[in-house]
Amino acid sequence: MRNQLLIIVLALMTLGCASSGTRIDQASIDKIEKGQTTETDIRQWFGAPGSTMNHSNGDKTISFVFAKAQNDAMSYVPYVGFLLGKTSSETQALQVTFNDQGVVKEYIYSESGETSNSVLETATQ
Repeated sequence: MRNQLLIIVLALMTLGCASSGTRIDQASIDKIEKGQTTETDIRQWFGAPGSTMNHSNGDKTISFVFAKAQNDAMSYVPYVGFLLGKTSSETQALQVTFNDQGVVKEYIYSESGETSNSVLETATQ
């Protein structure tokens, strides 16, 4: 019985996580040099982009996004999970613009993360 309960708890904990995209590595971002790094370099370091935008002046912008959300174990407690559970999220985004020669013109990187309080914690603040 104890082993079955442990398996159920572990299964519920793994159900609480969802992610999209590939995590963006800070070491690879640090290698980007305007006027030097090529689109081929960027694709080798970060993989296939999530989106591509072609500009009328010949420039091209490619984007990479990673997003992850996770509920804590309390979220899955029947009847009270919605009151006690917390959710944490993390987002990373990288946009790289290339000139008409395929060399980095500019890039923008942003990241954010937050944890939402449970309904009860929010109500008592």
